[in-house]
Amino acid sequence: MPQLGEIRHAREWGYTSGNHLIWVQCPDCLRERWTRVIRGIPGTHRCLRCSSRINGSIAHHGYRLRFESLGYVFLLIDKTDFFFPMAQTKKKGAYIPEHRLVMAKHIGRCLHSWEVVHHKNGIRNDNRIDNLELTIHGAHASLHNKGYRDGYQKGLVDGHQQQIKELRELIEEQGKLLNLVLWHFSKESNHV
Repeated sequence: MPQLGEIRHAREWGYTSGNHLIWVQCPDCLRERWTRVIRGIPGTHRCLRCSSRINGSIAHHGYRLRFESLGYVFLLIDKTDFFFPMAQTKKKGAYIPEHRLVMAKHIGRCLHSWEVVHHKNGIRNDNRIDNLELTIHGAHASLHNKGYRDGYQKGLVDGHQQQIKELRELIEEQGKLLNLVLWHFSKESNHV
C-alpha cells in the first residue's frame, strides 16, 4: 500500500502519458486513491463521489461532475444544453467550469469570453452565488491585487504593532534594570 504523498510516474503502470501520480486521501470520506500531479500539487483533492456533494454544487441538476482541477470544479455538459457554447471542448467531451455555469444560470444568459467570475472568498470550489461576482479581466486582476495590497497592509500594520509591543517591553525591562542599578548605587552610597 502506498504512503500518502507518494509520487510515482504513470509509466510505471503502463500508461503512455508522462504524468506523475500522487497518492492522496479524500478529505471527506477518507478514501485513498491515485490522482495526477499538476504544477506540483494534486489535481483533485476529493474523490468523484464526494465532489458531487460539494456544498452549493449544481452537479445534481442534470450535470455530471467530472473532475476538480487546481481547485476549480468542472462539469460535463451535453451538446443540447443552452449553456453549451460556454464549454471547453476536450477529447472526451465538453466541460464547463461550475462557477461560470452558476453565474450564467443566475443572470439567465451565456457568459462572454471576456467576462470573468471572481470567487470573493478565494475558495475556488465554493460556487455559491453569493460568493461569486461577475467582472472583466482588468477589474478581476485589480480585485486580486487589492486583496494582496490589503493583506500586505494588514501584515505591515501587524508587524509595526508587534515591533511597538516589543519595544515597549524592552523599555520596561531597561527601566527595571535602571531602577535596580540606581537602588544598588543609592544603597552603596548610604553605607559609605
